[in-house]
Amino acid sequence: MISTLTSKVANLRKKRDEPKNFVLEFGEQDPMDIISYAGLKEQPSYVVIDGRYCRTLFISAYPFVANSGWLNSLINFNNNIDISYHMDQVDATRALPKLNRKITELESTKRSMIKSGKIVGPEITDPLESAIELRDKIQRGQEMLFQTSIYIAITADTFSELEKLTKVLETTLSARLFFVKTARYQQIEALQSVLPRSEDILSQKRNLDSSSAALTFPFMSSELVQEDGILYGVNKSNNSLVILDRFSLHNANSIVFAQSGSGKSYATKVEILRQLMQGTSVIVIDPEREYKLLTDSVNGTYIKFSTNSQQKINPFDISTTSRNVIYLSISKI
Repeated sequence: MISTLTSKVANLRKKRDEPKNFVLEFGEQDPMDIISYAGLKEQPSYVVIDGRYCRTLFISAYPFVANSGWLNSLINFNNNIDISYHMDQVDATRALPKLNRKITELESTKRSMIKSGKIVGPEITDPLESAIELRDKIQRGQEMLFQTSIYIAITADTFSELEKLTKVLETTLSARLFFVKTARYQQIEALQSVLPRSEDILSQKRNLDSSSAALTFPFMSSELVQEDGILYGVNKSNNSLVILDRFSLHNANSIVFAQSGSGKSYATKVEILRQLMQGTSVIVIDPEREYKLLTDSVNGTYIKFSTNSQQKINPFDISTTSRNVIYLSISKI
């Protein structure tokens, strides 16, 4: 028994002392080393990653009333930011006792202020009404409660630019009654919470009902991008390109409305040029001769209809090509 145990220990020591097999071939580099950053420097309110400055903030307070697109100012913030949402549903059996306790506290504060002759302001009445309404809806099964965390990581090339973007973001959100704070002395944890790993390490949670949580959905404005379409313009709501192939729709007709001199003819001519690049056959009825220059520039055929014109059209001329549907129909009679 002792000899067997000694043999096993010797084998374990032998395996421990054996050199590990290298998976990588000689001269190759670990892919993780290729995609990872060279170094990270942590400061109380930001981190420096490969020479770029990054600061992570979180939303600490929300408006009492949620409305559609209430986070559009954040989503459409035209700068280099990353936004991360974390949402966890709260069990109603756990939420209701806490709501009742909060309602009791607010009602007690309200009665105390009235008794002492003080004016009860919206800082008491608004959360009290919201809490009562939320409790009633949860009891009726009309609402659910979610613990929500929203983190914003701002990236800039310089520290001064980082400070400027931070102030602009704080001002933009405070105008919508959102308040943001910098995760001081927790920038590493905050940055990890922003990464798409589904880990809320910072855990700066706030309670939202399901209706308010649904309004945080970031894609409030739809994009119109079709593979074989042409560029029509820019969607002002989210600065995305409008690329449409109207001939792929059930009805390809379109009409242009605008004030006089606003560019209707120009927009139509641009569409014609882009359609020609796609191989589309274009026929223009041009009583004002606005499109002659465009026709000549693309080597098109300009036909003038008049009694003294040398160009004539024979309405009884039938093409002999197999593509002529009328010809095929007549030939079968």
